[in-house]
Amino acid sequence: MKTHKIIQVEINYRHELVYIKGSPSTFIYYSNLTLAYQSLKKSLLLNDWEDSDFNYTAIYRSLKQKEIYVKSFKNKGTPFFKISISKITVNPKLLSVDFMKKPA
Repeated sequence: MKTHKIIQVEINYRHELVYIKGSPSTFIYYSNLTLAYQSLKKSLLLNDWEDSDFNYTAIYRSLKQKEIYVKSFKNKGTPFFKISISKITVNPKLLSVDFMKKPA
């Protein structure tokens, strides 16, 4: 099998501040960073969230240096949710499978 990386986007809400309580976190997977960024940018704009600090270059650099990008979105100084973007490996190579040795 071929090993490759995909983009994982995690959205965490602060449920004590949001009147509609959903799942504790949402995971979304994308094949590349450009698709993830464009999708998140459109969703933020459609829902009237400020996206001035949310840019592709910052995400790309953070993934290169720290392997994760985290951005908290606030309204009137109160954080409502945060977005975490990271790369995960699909079909990682296994050096050994955890089988026990056959008893003699």
